[in-house]
Amino acid sequence: MILSRLISLHLFILTLALSASSFCVAQEWEELGDSPFSGRHHGIGFSANGHGYVVTGSFTNEVWKYNPENDSWEELEEYSNLTRGYGIGDMTSDIGYFGFGLTFGGPVTGEAKDLWRFDTQTESFEQLEDCPCTPRSHPALVTFGDKIYMGLGGNNGNLGDWWEYDIPSDSWTEKASFIGANRHHPYQFVIGDFIYVGSGHFSDWYRYDPANDQWTQIADHPSYIRVAGAQFAHNGKGYTLSGVADYNNDDHQAMPTGEFWEYDPDTDIWTELPPHPGQSRWAPAYFIIDDWVYMVAGESYDGENATYRYFLGESVTSVNELESKQALDLFPMPFVDHLLLPDDRNWVSARLFDITGALLISPGISGQQIEMKNLTSGVYFIELWDGEQVYQQKVVKQ
Repeated sequence: MILSRLISLHLFILTLALSASSFCVAQEWEELGDSPFSGRHHGIGFSANGHGYVVTGSFTNEVWKYNPENDSWEELEEYSNLTRGYGIGDMTSDIGYFGFGLTFGGPVTGEAKDLWRFDTQTESFEQLEDCPCTPRSHPALVTFGDKIYMGLGGNNGNLGDWWEYDIPSDSWTEKASFIGANRHHPYQFVIGDFIYVGSGHFSDWYRYDPANDQWTQIADHPSYIRVAGAQFAHNGKGYTLSGVADYNNDDHQAMPTGEFWEYDPDTDIWTELPPHPGQSRWAPAYFIIDDWVYMVAGESYDGENATYRYFLGESVTSVNELESKQALDLFPMPFVDHLLLPDDRNWVSARLFDITGALLISPGISGQQIEMKNLTSGVYFIELWDGEQVYQQKVVKQ
């Protein structure tokens, strides 16, 4: 009886803490378990169906699958006999596309011009039509609707050509050449109707308009001239992460910090975000799962090869905001390792917040059940979405 009252009192105090109007928690990089291929450079990252994938890199043909629920890796079947490094890839929907770089083990050794399709639903690979261009390593490549755009890179010198691949017809067309200096290993991303490409041993950046086949110069990238980092777009912003820099008479020098920059296309302004821990890395892999960007492997010059992730959405939701959403009865309560959801609707996604309103995880939903075995005991908010409406409830982990 005394123990029961103490538990009730403890939960009551925690509930009182939830009544505060709002809390501020700074966004920080979160360290995860090491990958089985830590230190590998030029891995190509994809994400789909709540999982991450890293393909090739450091002249391998390996394929790895990441499960964020338990921070674990699984090795899948090799994509082909070709080993690859210095390649590039991007995704559209649940299909990944990758290729180029340097390959070994096939009919052609050295700079490549091949393109591969990765179906994440079946976890199978298919080789597509080769680009009728100069084979190359370190190009830019992005998916854009039912097209792929690829260009720049190097083959005994920097290149500046630009190509369009039509996915439905499996065919290539040469487009207007890049208007900046020829370069290799640039950064690139897609925001809205435009493709953005820049850096790559330079600081200048350019916007490509596919509808008009036209290039326009935009604001230079601040800080160090850089190459060989990670890049992506998310929620209307572009991001550059890590890489190596041109300074101290070295064109592949680690930057003192793992610089992280956000580009706003509406203002044409770059804003610095918190750097990842340690010095910058050469050619890390990356993927995005549920608003978290994961940085995996890459070659570091300070021995720091941990896997990290960073939340790209709003890091804190006010408790008042959570409490204002429609309530939902979940059971059992308190729960031990899983929650059962009402079976009168199809649940799309879930997010779990701590008592300060900070997002912790986005647990997977299996049928009408959410498993959360690894949580510590305490009080949480869970937010559920059925595709039309958001529901929330305070839950207690026993």
